[in-house]
Amino acid sequence: MSKNRFREFKPFKVTITIGSNGMYYDPNEPPHLDAIIDWCLRPCKIEKDEDVFEKGIMPKQIGLPLKVATIKGLRVFHASAFFPEGKSFESITHIRKRFRRGFENLFEGNPNTKSGQYREYDMPYPKLHTHKLVAYGFGNVYSIQRLLRENINFIGKKRSIGFGQVITIDVSEIDTDYSFVKDGKAMRFLPDENGTRQCRIQPPYWHDFNRVNTCEIGDKYEL
Repeated sequence: MSKNRFREFKPFKVTITIGSNGMYYDPNEPPHLDAIIDWCLRPCKIEKDEDVFEKGIMPKQIGLPLKVATIKGLRVFHASAFFPEGKSFESITHIRKRFRRGFENLFEGNPNTKSGQYREYDMPYPKLHTHKLVAYGFGNVYSIQRLLRENINFIGKKRSIGFGQVITIDVSEIDTDYSFVKDGKAMRFLPDENGTRQCRIQPPYWHDFNRVNTCEIGDKYEL
């Protein structure tokens, strides 16, 4: 295998096998592949040493091993959202947290059980039970597989209680690039002046800087 092969950009498919405990998955805001790769490359994983959390200031940009396209004047990485593949079903699970009264003597004053670290709650969470998640991209297959396998053990929210356990990650070359559109439908958030959603189209997606109108995933879209 030539060394040039490790620098080539090609269309690929990412397949993640999920554990039997299921995962938190919101179809309206699914995880995006470029956001996960961006997280893998953040040197401090992110909060203390960077000003990325300051509002109204452009967050530090990180070069990703992905091809970049310009769509309607905006730069977008060739990376789709993640979608369940194969048979799947949803369930509702309740996550409960209560302040342990037996620990009262360890604290001074009166702990506030309505907010903060002592807050009590009983919240329903949608849980997706699926064997596989898939995403599509165009980039350096070798680098992306190495980054994902070295850094991603869980995916989605509520990872601390076992949701979204990653069993295996496979990145394979394919013939067609589906990172933006597949069967005429958007595979990720893409700029759309008539769209009703406002978000960034580059990671970090949650940041407020440079948000634009975007289409919804699954909408008809023409590049």
